[in-house]
Amino acid sequence: MLNKQIKLKWLKTSKLNFISGFRARLLLLVLLSLFPAVGLIVYTTLEQQRSAIAEMQKQAVQLVHLVASNHTQVSEGTKQLLILLSQLPEIREGNTAECDRLLTNLLKIYPAYDSLSVLNPQGKTICSSDSARKSINIVKESSFQSALKTRKFAVSEYQIDRVSKKGTINYAYPILDKTGKVQLVAIAATNLAWLNQLARQVKLPENSVLSVFDRQGTLLVRYPEPEKWVGKTLPKEIFDRLIQAEGKGTEIISLDGVPRIFALAAINDVLPQTNAYVGIGFPQSVVYSQVNERLTWNLTALGIVTVLGLIAAWVGGDIFFLRQLNSLIHSAQQLKNGNLSTCSELTNQTSELGLIARAFNDIAEALEQQVNELKTLFDFIPVGIAIAEDPNCNYIHFNSTAAKLFKLAFDADGCKISSQGLQAFPYKLYHQNREVLTHEQPLQYAITQGVKVKDVELNLVHEDGTLITLLCYAAPLFHKNGQTRGGICVFLDISECKDAQQEREQLLQQKQTARAQAEAAIRVKEEFLTIVSHELRSPLNPIIGWAQLLKSRKFDEKTTARALDTIERNAVLQAQIIEDLLNVSHTLRGNMRLKLAPVNVVTVINTAIESIRATAQAKNVTITTQFDSNAGVVSADTNYLQQVFWHLLSNAVKFTPSGGKVEVMFDTIGAMAQIQVKDTGKGITPKFLPHVFEYFRQENSSTTREFEGLGLGLALARYFTELHGGSISAHSLGEGKGATFTVKLPLLQRQQREWNLRIEKQVEQASALEESFGKRGRYKA
Repeated sequence: MLNKQIKLKWLKTSKLNFISGFRARLLLLVLLSLFPAVGLIVYTTLEQQRSAIAEMQKQAVQLVHLVASNHTQVSEGTKQLLILLSQLPEIREGNTAECDRLLTNLLKIYPAYDSLSVLNPQGKTICSSDSARKSINIVKESSFQSALKTRKFAVSEYQIDRVSKKGTINYAYPILDKTGKVQLVAIAATNLAWLNQLARQVKLPENSVLSVFDRQGTLLVRYPEPEKWVGKTLPKEIFDRLIQAEGKGTEIISLDGVPRIFALAAINDVLPQTNAYVGIGFPQSVVYSQVNERLTWNLTALGIVTVLGLIAAWVGGDIFFLRQLNSLIHSAQQLKNGNLSTCSELTNQTSELGLIARAFNDIAEALEQQVNELKTLFDFIPVGIAIAEDPNCNYIHFNSTAAKLFKLAFDADGCKISSQGLQAFPYKLYHQNREVLTHEQPLQYAITQGVKVKDVELNLVHEDGTLITLLCYAAPLFHKNGQTRGGICVFLDISECKDAQQEREQLLQQKQTARAQAEAAIRVKEEFLTIVSHELRSPLNPIIGWAQLLKSRKFDEKTTARALDTIERNAVLQAQIIEDLLNVSHTLRGNMRLKLAPVNVVTVINTAIESIRATAQAKNVTITTQFDSNAGVVSADTNYLQQVFWHLLSNAVKFTPSGGKVEVMFDTIGAMAQIQVKDTGKGITPKFLPHVFEYFRQENSSTTREFEGLGLGLALARYFTELHGGSISAHSLGEGKGATFTVKLPLLQRQQREWNLRIEKQVEQASALEESFGKRGRYKA
């Protein structure tokens, strides 16, 4: 079954190739050249057929004239007979018996008559050659009525007799009395059988017919076989065709089923009083016999000429055209297969094929030049190119740049591998940190989806960890019919560009950060100057005010004591501010000097609490303590360590509302002394918590206005703590939830071993802090 299908497919292909081939077109041209001859033969045949039909029509007209001539003779003879009968006494006297006998004898003498009768003016038969007619009244018969009215000889139309059922013509002659009135009417019915005799005389061809029709298409005469067909009526559509074709002729199928060509002519064209038609029907084989013989001979001769012409075209086409065309086709196939150096050998000919061959060679040379240029460009362009030569990417051609990017083998014949081989190479492609599968790669995606892929960044990672960033473009390639035949993909190594871009982004980020820091430093400097001005002016105002009042007037002792207390308190506050600024200055300069000695931490804490207790009581803030029974001893500078706790307690009391609580806890954890100051105050937001120990930093300017201070206390507390080898941290659950500050100091027995290292570290930190603060602007005490 399969072999049969293959054979049928090969036959169809061969048939199509042959039909569309040059030889077939040449043969078709020969056949087309014969069309005028065929048309001429057909035209001649049709003209001959029309001539044959015209000749038939001519014969029909001649026959009508012959019928009219015979009809005239019959009419004249019948008129003389009827005149003679009108003079006989047997007729005029109305002797019925004698009259019948006379008419019967006359009918025997003249057999051409169908009947002879004598009627009275009322149409009643007086006597007749046929007794069967006596009972028939013919008062309505046309010839009888005409004879009564005109009192002259009258002739009826062709008709079928009611008694004999044959075609007849009635002749009527009026017999007048002495007064000129019609006494009797003599009637003679002529049998139309004489027309059959006429048909025999004209010698019609075999199987031809002669017919006489009345106006309704009824056959009055039919030769041959009149007894079979006379009285029958043609179908209306056939009779109408005969009437319409009068004078032209037409093809019909007769009542006997024989196809005939009929020519029809009206008898009333010759005999106006006779409304009938004469038709001649010849068989088609007879009419067209000579025409068909000539047509057969002409077609035979034309067929012989056609065969000879086709043979000449076949042989001549092979000798003069096909051999040269096959040579050109062979050269074209070589060019298609990649042999760009091929050329045609027909360039020496001066014919059109020679011109085509030279043009072909020029095209091949130009194509070879362009292909070489494109190949050179393909191999040396610093852009990776991969060309898939089929829709399934089973065969991919890489240029040298692409081969280097993918670390593929490249030789003089280029780099061509299958997609399975491509997958076997040790590399991976990533897009946005996701591995790209084979069907998702730009080339395969463009081919399968039929779309262009643009500006896709892929990271190519080799087995050795080498990373290359590629910018990819891909597009499908199509046949002329729109089907995909492959695709092309372009790879551009943008690794250096990406590195430069990242470096630019980092520089930009650093620049933006430095600018933000500079702007923040300027902002902090401005805020610091505003705060310092405010904080220094605030204690001076009451001092100057009370000093002027005491100088200008006398007060009682109580008022004077209150004034002196106010002056002293504000002087101490201003001294503390100045001391803080001096400490910051010393810290930034790195010339802070500690007077170390063994110190009881609890004693220092209590001293700080006592110094802040009055302020706490004034705000109704309770300070509670919880100390470990084993007092811890550290090596410290009592003054600076006390400032640590004083700043923590001052900060806690400042930000704790009235009725709040500040709790101070001390404990030893291993070799470290841990002190915690916990309040129920304002709390610290998570955003500001990392910056709480920075110099001159407060959460916002409203805090400065609501709570006095320079924002130095916590920064100094951290610095002094770290200077003693300890650490400080802050914790808060958020705004309104209080804060906890934890200080950890090394106990004396551990501190001694690490002391020298801590001192060096603190000196380095102080130097770094001075350098950082110097960028923002340095303040002097």
